Amino acid sequence: MKKVHCVLLLSLLLGGCFFKPDVTVSIQDVRWKCENIPFSYWPSLFSSASAFTSMEILFDQKNLQVDDLYKIRITAPNGSYWEWDEDQIRKEFDASRRTFTANRMWVENLGHQLDLGKWDVEVTSSTGAKDYATIEITAPGQDAPNEKRYCYTEDSRQIPTSSYTPALQRATDVVAQVNDTNLEVRFRVNDNNVYSGVIDVFDDQDRYLSSSSSFLNFDTNSIQPFLNGGSGIFDRTGTNTCTLTAQNFLDDIELSDIEYIHVVLFDGAQHTAPYRFSHLSISEKITLP
Repeated sequence: MKKVHCVLLLSLLLGGCFFKPDVTVSIQDVRWKCENIPFSYWPSLFSSASAFTSMEILFDQKNLQVDDLYKIRITAPNGSYWEWDEDQIRKEFDASRRTFTANRMWVENLGHQLDLGKWDVEVTSSTGAKDYATIEITAPGQDAPNEKRYCYTEDSRQIPTSSYTPALQRATDVVAQVNDTNLEVRFRVNDNNVYSGVIDVFDDQDRYLSSSSSFLNFDTNSIQPFLNGGSGIFDRTGTNTCTLTAQNFLDDIELSDIEYIHVVLFDGAQHTAPYRFSHLSISEKITLP
């Protein structure tokens, strides 16, 4: 019996070695975006932050599973950091795309500004292997770092200095109305970094219905006819008029179901690839009359 116990113990030890190999992780890419979001965007009262940073981490391993990941840590230039454990990772991991999404990070007591510069990403596997990445978050409309260290939104009470730059500004003076055939939205743009945008629409239960097609047709690099008749985005020079039919939305919707809208603006001229942007802003909630 003693020999059997020894053989069994040895088998378990060897089996553990063979069936639990080291799990390595390798970060292929980190994509990021910064958002300027007003308090009225949220269905419930929230006024702690309006500046958010999101990241999507893409891994090299094609067969990577969520159980292979133990911890993810993201650190901002100011030393603030966010950590996700195994249970939290499980909620944000997409195995089909091999991605983990860190959604809308913000800093308590600094909720209306975000850090520009070098952000560090650290991923730890289930067996302790690590991989690292450093990414550079740049100012709106920029593809390279400059002397600016922070972006601030319209809700910030911080007195801006030379190290601060505005976040991508929200559309203002927004007016919207709907009839049987179209939704008309008028708004002003006060930021020359705005390159494109969409209109997001919601119903009376705060459910997202759809987004309009992009203001910019990326195939032709021209503004869509439904915005200012295709003549461009007016920046500080006048009011933009966006006239949308139901066919101008990405999903099948009934115009009569729309209760309120947000104008969403993007930068993107700094990128050579189409459909790419780094910063976006969302207007105040505009309820239809």
